[in-house]
Amino acid sequence: QLGQDHWYETQIRGKKVKNFKRRMALFPEQAGELTIAPFVHHVTLTDEGDDWFDHDVQSEPLTINVEPAPQTVGWWFPVKRLQVSDDWSNAPDQLQEGAGVLRVIRITAVGASPDMIPPMPDLTSPSAMIFPHPEQRLVELSPHGPVSIAFWRWTIKPGRSRSAILEPLSFDYFDTTTRQAHTATISAQRVAMEQTELPEPTSAPAPAPQRPSLM
Repeated sequence: QLGQDHWYETQIRGKKVKNFKRRMALFPEQAGELTIAPFVHHVTLTDEGDDWFDHDVQSEPLTINVEPAPQTVGWWFPVKRLQVSDDWSNAPDQLQEGAGVLRVIRITAVGASPDMIPPMPDLTSPSAMIFPHPEQRLVELSPHGPVSIAFWRWTIKPGRSRSAILEPLSFDYFDTTTRQAHTATISAQRVAMEQTELPEPTSAPAPAPQRPSLM
């Protein structure tokens, strides 16, 4: 249910009639002709003698045609609007000695339920130390449908080389407005110690003097 019920009054044959609207988000689980059954609202009314009685109000059934989803190899992720942000607790390439950095990727999907967002991927690197955190998901209601948010979090430290490259991340999604498939790509990132924190390079020994020789 998207938001609160909206109550209002109209007149039918000179009498006031109470009405209410309820906005629902429904997600079909299969393609083809589907019928949405009536929604029943149980209310309690009073008659002319001021006695209470139960009464049911129901909507009309609705039949719709659901098109089949395109054939996809990976996770099926239909979404009305998608927003991806990549945030860091501090500059990832200016870390102090022995420090790590927290990376948070936020996925905001309009028109999708939280379970429709792809699972948190594995963040990989040839040399960095990566510690994943539990994934967090929540949902907010809006007039345009549910707004689902997922947080993917990792703590990352450079390896012995003091500098490491994190591999890019990507996932597929289907834009339900344009009805086109897309790939969201989160670019690679360098994680490194700050230059001032790196030890000075050791100086190479001076070459031994060479004796002159006869040609």
